[in-house]
Amino acid sequence: MAKLFKQRVLKFPEQLASEFIHVMGMYPVGSVLKLATNELAIVIEQDAAEKLYPKVAIVTDSERNVLAEPKIVELVKEKQAKISRDIIGVPDVKQLEVNPRDYTFRVHGTKLALGPLSIRF
Repeated sequence: MAKLFKQRVLKFPEQLASEFIHVMGMYPVGSVLKLATNELAIVIEQDAAEKLYPKVAIVTDSERNVLAEPKIVELVKEKQAKISRDIIGVPDVKQLEVNPRDYTFRVHGTKLALGPLSIRF
């Protein structure tokens, strides 16, 4: 998103790039984030009003141990409650202890698979 924003005038129509960033949010769904608590979280939903405070699934504790079950947290509510789970960055993808794909069905429903076909409910 930062690259797109920087190049919005050079490579893309500025208005189009700005609208795209607004729709996607600063942290698109599926992004892995590092929180101020040293936890890692995966963005699972955007907050319509507060794009900088998405709903996340926390997948590690502060020592970076992978949790058995992700903890679902709305960062906008944490901010309002003055809990310091601010986003401080995006970890290096090559050094991730977790794979966001492993959490797709844990967070978004149950997967029923039959051979190569699968559905989620």
